[in-house]
Amino acid sequence: MSLNSKPLCVDLDGTLIRTDSLWETVLQIIKTEPLALFILVLAYLRSGRSGFKSAAIDRMVIDPADLPYHSGIIDLIRQNRAEGRQILLVTGANQRLADCISNHVGLFDGVIGSRTGSNNTGDDKAEELVQRYGERGFDYAGNSRTDLKVWAHSHAAIVVGSEKLARDAENYCPVTTRLDAAKMRKSKSIFKALRPHQWFKNVILFLPILASHRLFEPYVIIQVLLAFSAFSLCASGLYVMNDLLDLPADRKHPSKHKRPFAAGNLPLSWGVAMCPALLGLSGAISLFLPPRFLIVLLAYVVITTSYSFHFKRRVLVDVFFLASLYTIRLIAGHEATGIRYSHWLTGFSIFFFLNLALVKRGSELVLLRDSGKLRTEGRGYHVSDVPIICNFGMVAGGLSVLYLAMYINSPDVNRLYSNPDLLLALCPLLFYWIGRLWLLVDRGQMHHDPVVFALKDRISYYILILSVIVAAIAKIWK
Repeated sequence: MSLNSKPLCVDLDGTLIRTDSLWETVLQIIKTEPLALFILVLAYLRSGRSGFKSAAIDRMVIDPADLPYHSGIIDLIRQNRAEGRQILLVTGANQRLADCISNHVGLFDGVIGSRTGSNNTGDDKAEELVQRYGERGFDYAGNSRTDLKVWAHSHAAIVVGSEKLARDAENYCPVTTRLDAAKMRKSKSIFKALRPHQWFKNVILFLPILASHRLFEPYVIIQVLLAFSAFSLCASGLYVMNDLLDLPADRKHPSKHKRPFAAGNLPLSWGVAMCPALLGLSGAISLFLPPRFLIVLLAYVVITTSYSFHFKRRVLVDVFFLASLYTIRLIAGHEATGIRYSHWLTGFSIFFFLNLALVKRGSELVLLRDSGKLRTEGRGYHVSDVPIICNFGMVAGGLSVLYLAMYINSPDVNRLYSNPDLLLALCPLLFYWIGRLWLLVDRGQMHHDPVVFALKDRISYYILILSVIVAAIAKIWK
């Protein structure tokens, strides 16, 4: 028999799970039925927050197995349950969803959730518990300042949150346990959610000024730096959006489950605010650039959004969309600076970036194959597709080397270099780098993002240095 016969009441959002079940539901509805958002808004206007929750659950009940659970709270519940204590899930989430999560966890003796017309949070939750168990007749585990209203009537508090929240809870009842709400600091999680390492991809915007040898013209440099900033902020905003919409699949992925929103280290509401803020700032910077650059940036947003909502689940179509997101950066570099297009450079970029997109997909499939899984989550690929993906990728890589050779022999290059024939040495260097990528993919040693891999790979830096040396010699050696 437990030494403490009072029931333990456990909150759901932010306490039992490291996320918010309502935001999880709404985001998945937006992904699968975007127009249903208007139905949810109407439900909120008619019946308030409880009506909104009921309408959301009517559209979708998320899979409890996809949620990130707080291991510390789970362990505490098991310990108290082993002592014979009554455990209740008491939450502002809709009753149907709360029942579903309770059945999945299998550790609760009862569930008290919200119903239409009753929003079981704050004072309402406190009143419900006092009516059932009396003043100071229960212990309560919560995570937010709203829970202070419940702790004001509790026998003891279990706080999932900061030391400050625990100190505030102490003003109302004894705090027996405090657990951290997240696995890392929010500032670090925000930085990680922005994926600043992905900004390296925007170096592609510098290719037009690099290829035309206008790297030291102040006006051109300022234009391309503004374009780089706009694309980086835009990309971060879209990465946040993609992470919010892809939570269930990310949590099943061997490495993506560590992303801040998937792991529950950042509130989903923060992500919903970050996305438009980053996109708005990107658009503001674009106003200082030629109008056609803003059109290209908008095209990038449309392509990325359509990829996140739909095309990422289409076999092979997804890699063409990924490749186009690289190539559109090259186009943006031209539009920001006004430098004339080279169809050879554009053709090279199409096949080179298609190769990188296929490396990304191939590495993910090999990782799944080696972990014993048969197919991807949220996509249409099977691990048996690995040989086909590898073949497509190597063909695309070979075509990019061919385009590079033809570009080297174009009139533009002949005018820019004293000895352009020496540039042909770039072809075997590139061919080696591409071949090595695919060899590592087949061995399961490739990071799921080839750009991130290249940034950490010593051999890639050697090849880059050799390429720069070759280009410098071709420029000055007559």
